[in-house]
Amino acid sequence: MKNKLKDIKILSMLDTDSRMPYSKIGKNIKLSQQLISHKVKNYLSDDIISGFYPLIDYVRFGYLNFRVFFKVNYLSKEKFLELIKNLSKSNNVIEIAECGGRSDLLVVFANTNPSQFNKQFKSLIAQNPKQLKNYDILTTVVTHYYPRTYLTSIINDEDLVIGGDRPIININSLDKDILFFLNEDAKTSAISIAKDLEVDPKTIILRMNNLKKAGIIKGFKPLLNVQKIDFFVNKIIIKYHNLSVDREQELQTFCKLNPNIIEFNKLIGSWDLELTVETKTKEEFRNIYISIRERFEDIIEDTESLQIFKIYKKRLLPEEFFLKEI
Repeated sequence: MKNKLKDIKILSMLDTDSRMPYSKIGKNIKLSQQLISHKVKNYLSDDIISGFYPLIDYVRFGYLNFRVFFKVNYLSKEKFLELIKNLSKSNNVIEIAECGGRSDLLVVFANTNPSQFNKQFKSLIAQNPKQLKNYDILTTVVTHYYPRTYLTSIINDEDLVIGGDRPIININSLDKDILFFLNEDAKTSAISIAKDLEVDPKTIILRMNNLKKAGIIKGFKPLLNVQKIDFFVNKIIIKYHNLSVDREQELQTFCKLNPNIIEFNKLIGSWDLELTVETKTKEEFRNIYISIRERFEDIIEDTESLQIFKIYKKRLLPEEFFLKEI
């Protein structure tokens, strides 16, 4: 990136809303719409951005979120990438991340019940007995997505909540088709969707707005590989003890106000919390890690950290959802 300051601002605005018009981004940072478009194409070709995905609240469609941390028997780079490719083909796998530390892979499943997950998980293990041996399974309760305010230091207290205890919503076939196109690429234009579905673009825009109002679509994000712009990505996993509601809320507020913490996952299992942290240096991450342990030592029994090298896949609603008849 030649003009890094401008590029960082563009990435920050795309992180706020990936469907933001290029004309609006250009006006904000004094670049033409055409140049913004050209830069975004370069981010994609350089794998700074791997795609765009909508924040769809999967619990609205009866899905549960199972996070599996695998320790992989590394046979070769080719075998490892082949494993990731095969995992990506699963209609219920919504996220795959390569890790370093206590685990080598984070694979996230979206299933309608534990039994369905168990069958798919056991099948996966049986298909890859030489590579997938040790694992830790956690269930997501709720996820908070915070903006990447560290990119520009502009204050943004947005808190996009996915999951939790929410009623299931039934949608019609047109809304489902719209979600399909957005799930494949969150930047797909209303005009393009309308053409494929043979409806008026105004209808698509109206339906999308209704999906937002209903709390089904919470936002639009880039799959941003910040490692490509010299940032480090780490996860902190935490096990509680002597937890109180007040202290847990204080920890959540601390994380929300920290510009480098972008995800806050409440869990059920051997660990209770998973944080995603993006920093410019390893030392900066270390300071955040130590600060959390010191400030909340009274409710933290154990912590571990692991580095994230690359995210190969990320979406919130599984492909399986679109194979079901309404």
